[in-house]
Amino acid sequence: MTKTTMFERSRTRVRISNEDMDYLFQVVLGYHPHGGASYGELFRAASKVEDGEPESWISAFRKMGERIERLATGLEALGRASAAPTFLRAFTGYRTAAFLMNPKTDFERFSNTVESFVRCFRKAIPSFGCSCEPVRIPYEDNYLSGYFYGVEEQSAPRPTVLIVGGGDTYAEDLHFWSGAAGPGRGYNVLSLELPGYGLSPTRGLYLLAGLEAPMRAAVDYALAKPQVDSDALALYSISGGGYAVTRTVATERRVRAAIATTPIYDIYQLITEAIPAILLDERRSGVSRWLLEVSGHFNKAGKNNMDKFAWQSGKGSLLEAIRSTEGEPVDVKAIGCPMLCLAAEGDPPEALAQTRYVFDHLEHPKKALRVLTAEEGAEAHTHVNNFPLLDQVVFDWLDETFAQDETAQRVGLVEGA
Repeated sequence: MTKTTMFERSRTRVRISNEDMDYLFQVVLGYHPHGGASYGELFRAASKVEDGEPESWISAFRKMGERIERLATGLEALGRASAAPTFLRAFTGYRTAAFLMNPKTDFERFSNTVESFVRCFRKAIPSFGCSCEPVRIPYEDNYLSGYFYGVEEQSAPRPTVLIVGGGDTYAEDLHFWSGAAGPGRGYNVLSLELPGYGLSPTRGLYLLAGLEAPMRAAVDYALAKPQVDSDALALYSISGGGYAVTRTVATERRVRAAIATTPIYDIYQLITEAIPAILLDERRSGVSRWLLEVSGHFNKAGKNNMDKFAWQSGKGSLLEAIRSTEGEPVDVKAIGCPMLCLAAEGDPPEALAQTRYVFDHLEHPKKALRVLTAEEGAEAHTHVNNFPLLDQVVFDWLDETFAQDETAQRVGLVEGA
């Protein structure tokens, strides 16, 4: 693993030698089962990418998004039903390009690309097969962006999943982790961008370690909706969002179930375990900055990701951004609801260790642990290479936990009582 790859995220290479780029390619390949771009479109764009060169990636996938959006716009003008799903394929192209853009050095192109994929995603909503509306969740004097997916023909409040992602996640991405699957399984879904996510830094909202306030605002919002069963609200998180959920359910008693892939009790330790110690030495900050600049020449994609992390944190440097995540570890024993702890074989060693720690220290009797494997085709971080399996594991566990199916029995799918 290169020094500028902040986290190991997959042990399998699909197309590109650069670890960061290949994992992100796996992410968007995973979008296909829920309506993302076709494998043919994605591999064609990837064939134009020069390994390790973000500019070639950005160019190839932006052009893909533009081409498909032109097609979708033409179909829309003709009144064709095929327009909406075509816009979701266009979304995939723009979203892929944005992964490797650097908002610190090229904000105009970055924000323009984000606006393009949000526009295409919203035009794709009629193809989802359920109600879906953009929402703004009141938070302090600001708001948090998200989407509310509703189960069709509700005669009574329904179980609801509130999902958050990691720091590089937009609310639109969460469609593929639960928004697309939840309503068909009988669950409303509320997706959420926490402070620092999406374009929220442009509104003065930055990444923070203390996440109780924004998460509480989202819970307030969800429980105020008449479609939501207050006795069946679950929090679900992917990647760094695992810290938000683990931290929240240690104090928030209105949440009745939690799922995290991966659960994190100490985000600062997770980050610093992956970074050489010399880069964290404040006494040698000049050396740290020089090493980061040098390493950026060898892994430009990784350097862009580090710059983006600093931008999301509202900090001038990576070192300052990392320091801002330092805080008290979560008191796992205080978690008072059932919890499903998920991880992948390809996750960073520290993430796997924290997953096991959280599971081992949970005192609630309804806890479960599952590590998805390469044999299952799901060993990549947040299981992007097998969304159908992830959906099955998550929603089957929720069915059992909320006793929707009284005949459900454990059949060895998970470990734990």
